[in-house]
Amino acid sequence: MAIISAVIYQKTLKTKDVAILKEAEHRLKYYIDHIHKHFEGTDNNVMLATCTHLGHTYVHNGNIPLGFTYADDMHNRVVILVDNFGTAQTLSSKVELTMLHETSHIYGSMDFMQAPSTARAGEASEFSEAFVDGIFGRNHEVINIDDNFVHSYNAANPTHIINKAQMQELLKHDEMLKANAFIDNADFVSRMISDLGSKTSANFESKMRLRKRMTDVNHNASAFEHEFALWYFKLLLTI
Repeated sequence: MAIISAVIYQKTLKTKDVAILKEAEHRLKYYIDHIHKHFEGTDNNVMLATCTHLGHTYVHNGNIPLGFTYADDMHNRVVILVDNFGTAQTLSSKVELTMLHETSHIYGSMDFMQAPSTARAGEASEFSEAFVDGIFGRNHEVINIDDNFVHSYNAANPTHIINKAQMQELLKHDEMLKANAFIDNADFVSRMISDLGSKTSANFESKMRLRKRMTDVNHNASAFEHEFALWYFKLLLTI
């Protein structure tokens, strides 16, 4: 089993279905490849914006985004609004996570759900539970069905056109579709890339970080898997 599947997805997707894990691996690799290329060889595609003035301390506003991109920007620039980092009353997202999040949007990720509002915003294990709760409308969680996700599904299944409400019902029963939506969620894409790049365990409930070599997994890993793991580190170093 690939490193991603063995170490991450059996814990977050809660499945051992090889087809689902392989598709998840393929989708995450797509984002890794494109985000890496996005930051490679250029220093003008990330802009840091602030409204802070000398003598006027910034007052945190939780209603403004941490960053954004423009779909029609030919330069694919990411704008990071730096004022809200470190000024919130509770722990907020990190700058690198926001950069990954916004850049993933350029390559097709969607905002089905924000990371759970916990002390460790974006924990992969909690995210998985919250995502499923959102699909079923449990525990006050809500999932946003992106129009593009529905359009893509209908384009691939022209004889079975569905709407948003029907898509949410389908997500309850189709494990592959549910996993695909989960992987394409921007907050999860950014969290997973960051975790893999820093060897952080997907499950923070033990509050332990995965700092040791995964000898038992790497021993059986293919050359492709080693190269794939290396891309994570190159990506974070680039950022």
